[in-house]
Parts: sequence; structure tokens; C-alpha cells
Amino acid sequence: MSAQGLKTLFSTSAMYAVANLLQRGMMLILLPIYARHFSKAEFGAMDMLYQGILVLIIVSSFGMPQGLPRGIHQEKATEEDGRRLLGVLTLFILPVTAITFALIWSFSDPIAEILFNEQGEGLWVRLGAAFFVAMVIQQYPLQIFKAYQRSLQYSLWSIGTFLIATACNLYFIVVMDMGLVGMLMANTIGFGVTGVIAFVSCLKFMKFNFDWHRLRPLLEFGLPMLPALLGRKILEASDRYMLPQYHSMDTLGEYVMGAKVANIVEVMVLVPFLFAWQPFFYSVANRADAKNIFARVTLYFLGVSAMVFMGMYILHGSVLDFIGNGDYSASSVVVQILVLAALLNGIQYTISPGIHIKNKLVQESSIMIAAAFLNIGLNFLLIPPYGAQGAAISTLISYLIYLICTFSLSQICYPVSYHWRRMAQVLVTAMAFMAMIYWVDNILLQLCLLFVFILLGPVLDLYMNERDVLNTVWQKLRRKTAKGSY
Repeated sequence: MSAQGLKTLFSTSAMYAVANLLQRGMMLILLPIYARHFSKAEFGAMDMLYQGILVLIIVSSFGMPQGLPRGIHQEKATEEDGRRLLGVLTLFILPVTAITFALIWSFSDPIAEILFNEQGEGLWVRLGAAFFVAMVIQQYPLQIFKAYQRSLQYSLWSIGTFLIATACNLYFIVVMDMGLVGMLMANTIGFGVTGVIAFVSCLKFMKFNFDWHRLRPLLEFGLPMLPALLGRKILEASDRYMLPQYHSMDTLGEYVMGAKVANIVEVMVLVPFLFAWQPFFYSVANRADAKNIFARVTLYFLGVSAMVFMGMYILHGSVLDFIGNGDYSASSVVVQILVLAALLNGIQYTISPGIHIKNKLVQESSIMIAAAFLNIGLNFLLIPPYGAQGAAISTLISYLIYLICTFSLSQICYPVSYHWRRMAQVLVTAMAFMAMIYWVDNILLQLCLLFVFILLGPVLDLYMNERDVLNTVWQKLRRKTAKGSY
């Protein structure tokens, strides 16, 4: 790939990353408002409904919208074929969405009794069904923009959704004080308004028809992905549905708060990294030094992960006090465990390029499904006696096993010689500094220790083992400084 091609690839990925960060970041921005205006039960129910909506979107569409790039750009496909494909897909998705909405609305009260263990309201489920429809209508045009590589439109519509939904949340929750009901109404309006307008703008890409055979390439792509997608959602969210069965909705609310604070790591570190990482490792896969590049990235990511974990450990109490208005101190241990789980998931990203390069995705999906079933079993074992902390430990163990199995598969199909000695040095140094941070009961001293670790850990490692990299960076900084002085 040419330098210009790489530049285009990374700039496009960056635009998608910003758009997705805004959508994920909306929850983080609004968390302090939710915590102050929701009961703990409402806070927990909010996440149950949201996670359930995401699963419904995947299942009801059979994963077909995610296969649009393949269907539209398949060999010998004409522009007319693309329009007819979108037309028949639309005629499939809209009725299925309407039927799903009608069923949920009709059985909302018994669904609420089961989901919330008689600690919630049927109205929450009905409004959740409306939010589901709004999300389908909003997400579908975005998938079309991605398929046609319209990254600017994708980003603008995502930003529009973010702004409208945020404004509606502020009005219904802060001004009207409507709690969870207000949040569901606000997001339904925000996603629905932008979704309808974006959908209308996409009509030019569609030609309605009933050629159902055109959906075959989308089904061939989407159906094999469904088990893995559902497995990941089970791994991420099954504990939300099990906690109310053994404990109160307040316990679920405390767990969800811990998960949302830990999610800062995903939003600020993992999502941007993943958007840049996947295009990057494909772009260097054919280079002679590709495996060495992957090994170095894993080493660097491990060092960054150690810094992030220490930083979150030091600051998580202050973050919880700010976001949770001092009412969620019980979430402290949950945050620490789930941050570690998130970082293990991030390391899994760095060691899995070989699986993608060698097209072993079916095997990886099997590992994900196995990890999901393991997570369910651990939830049954740990949630009854340990509540929210048991759910967090279950998630951590599941991600650790997933990482180990993914690493084993990757090494079988695409062996990489990792820098084990240097990785061990980083880990040992990190554990030593973590022990000191744990015993020091002063946040300023803890931050000083973190700063010293950064100097003695990753930076010292680079100085001792890759001085050429530091010299290159230093020379670039000197040249920029020299230019700026004129």
C-alpha cells in the first residue's frame, strides 16, 4: 500500500474512532447526572436495558448490516446491484424491527418481572422497546455510510445524535426530573430524530424489491459472526441479568457504576487503539519484520497498561466520588477488578493479528463462545455469595482464560517471538511500584511513585534496549524546536 493509501486509511479510521468515541463518551459525560438523579435501582436497570437492546439489534438483523461492505463491493457487483441489495435488506429489517417492538411492548410487564426480579417497572421495558427502534433506525444508515466509505457523513450524523441526545437528557432528567423514564425518552428522541433524517438521506442508495436471494452474501457473513458477537455480549453483560436474581437492584446499580468507571479505560485507551491497530497490522502483515513489529507493540502496550492500571488505582476513588456523588463507594473494588479485565482484553488485541492474517476467525469465535459459557458458570458460582465483586471476578477470570487461549491459537498458526525478558521486567517493576502505591495513603505521593515508575519502567527499558528509537524521537523534537525558534 502506498504512503498516500496508508494516510487515507488512518485518517478514515480516525474519523470513525472519533464518532464512536462520541457515542460511547456520551454515557461518561452524563454519568454524574444519572448518578444524582437516578436511584441505584434505576441506574442498574438503565444498563440492563441498554445491553439488551444491543443484543436485540444483533439478533434481529442476523448481523447482516455488518456485512454490507462485502455485499456492495463484491466482485462483479454493479451500482444497481448495490441499490437493490439495500432495498431488499431494508424491507427485511424494518418489519422484523416492528414485530420485535410489538412483542416486547405486549409482554412488557412479565418481561419486567423476570428481568428486574419484581424490582422494576413495565414502563421501563416499553420505553426500552421504543429506544430499540430508534437505535435500529439510527444505526442502519451509519452502516450504509461505512459500506460506501462516507466517513464524513458517518461522523457528522454521529455527532448530531450525540448533541441532540445529550440536550434531551439534560432537559428530561435535570429540568423535568423524570429519572430513568426521562433518559429513555431522551435517547429515543435523540437517536430517532437523527436516524429518521439520515435514513431518508440514504433512500437514494436503495431500490426496493423482494429479491430475497440477494441477502445470501450478507447472511453468509453475518450468521457465522452471530455466535461470536453474542458470546462477547454474554461475556460483557450476563452478570447484569444475574445480579438481581440473587441480590437487590441497588447491588446491580453499584456494579454498573463500577463498570462504567472502568469503562473509561476502554473509551480512552482501547477503542482508539483498536481503530488504529487493525488497519495497521493488516498494512504491515506482508513485511519481513511484521512479527517483530507485533512483538514490540505487545511490549509497549503492556507498559502502557501497567501505567493505566496504576493511574486508575490512584484516581478511581476521586472519580467515583465525583461521578457517583459520594454514594457509590461500594463500587471501588469492582472498578479495580474490571480495569484489569479491560486491560487483559486490550493485550488480547495485540497478540491476535496472526489469527486474522491466517483467517482463523472460526476458531477464535469458538474460544469466545467457550469464554462466555465459562463466564455464565462463574457467575452462578460467585454472584450468590459475593454479589457485585463476585461478578467482577468472574469477568476477570473469563478474560484471562480468553487471553490465554487466544494467545495459544495465535502462536500455533502464526508464531511470534515476544520479548519475554523485557515484558517480565516491566511486570516485576510494575508490581513493586504497585505494592508501594498500595501502602502509601497519600494521593500526591502515589502520583509521584507513578511518575518514577514511568521513568524507571518503560522509559528505562527503551533506553537500555531500543536507544535508536529514543534517539530518533529526540532528533525529531530537536528539529521541531529549532524550527519553532525562528
